[in-house]
Amino acid sequence: MNLTGKRICLCSLEHGADKANGDRASFVTDTLKREIINANEFEMYYGLKCAPETLAQIDLDDPLFFDIMIYNMSSGDMKIYDGSVGYIGLTARKDGVYEAEIYIYPKFRRRGYAVEAVGTLLDCAFHGLLTEGSESIAVREITASVRVENEPSRALMRKIGFEYDEKGILMPVVISEYALDGILRLVNYRMTKERFGRLVARKEQ
Repeated sequence: MNLTGKRICLCSLEHGADKANGDRASFVTDTLKREIINANEFEMYYGLKCAPETLAQIDLDDPLFFDIMIYNMSSGDMKIYDGSVGYIGLTARKDGVYEAEIYIYPKFRRRGYAVEAVGTLLDCAFHGLLTEGSESIAVREITASVRVENEPSRALMRKIGFEYDEKGILMPVVISEYALDGILRLVNYRMTKERFGRLVARKEQ
């Protein structure tokens, strides 16, 4: 399952989804680990100490996780890509509600890829274009939980139009020996299907 935007394509990371390029999920997972460590952003992003045990928990092999690929505009062929700029994914939380996450590799930031990737995912999700196996997924709401300290991600949510939940979350960390201070301080954002429709209609006016 691939989802296309104006400059990007979201390519499924489900195991074996792209046999021609090998195991894309493993490649993107390894790339994410390398990029997030080199940028010293693991603790800011996950709220845990960077250690082999916490790194081992990162696994992007899922039909609703995607490699964010950019089109090679100079080739004249929209099927040719310049490479991966990050990943984006959804995790089911309850009936019709999914939690989103995204990471753009540092050298590709401030180019609008994150906004386009999230917008493409929202558009496809709320128009019934996401599937797991042969089944279409009905998405009524997409949420995002962001660490209070992660201002770039919070700014992204605001820019796209997610609603902010002022209550936030204080989440005790289960793996205490890897916790930064024993508590994950998170703020919640949400986008309903109805709100997304209103935002799109407003832009088209």
